[in-house]
Amino acid sequence: AEGSAESGGRGGGGRSRSCGGGRRSAKQEPRLALDIGAGSGVLSLMVAQKYTHTHITAIELDPRAAEQARKNIENSTFRARINVTVSAIQTWAQHESSFSPGTFKSIPERSQSTLP
Repeated sequence: AEGSAESGGRGGGGRSRSCGGGRRSAKQEPRLALDIGAGSGVLSLMVAQKYTHTHITAIELDPRAAEQARKNIENSTFRARINVTVSAIQTWAQHESSFSPGTFKSIPERSQSTLP
């Protein structure tokens, strides 16, 4: 697959993370990651830290939370690879030309412990 899905955000509900276990070479890393319900951007930053060639789109519905994510990301060394968007995922998916069903895969809950 070309990319991975990253789902998280506020609340502790079921989350799917984009990253499998172990270190990967740049060739094996996901090209894209999608953080749905990005909240403060912490999960996007974790993915960026682990996968050094992956570009991440962090989508957040709440403008205040998205602003906090932007601040957190701007204060990081990963800012060039993370884009924060204020939108509902449905709206974003309708207007994003690089998105199509099947572009992203998610990793089941049991794989969460492999993130740094």
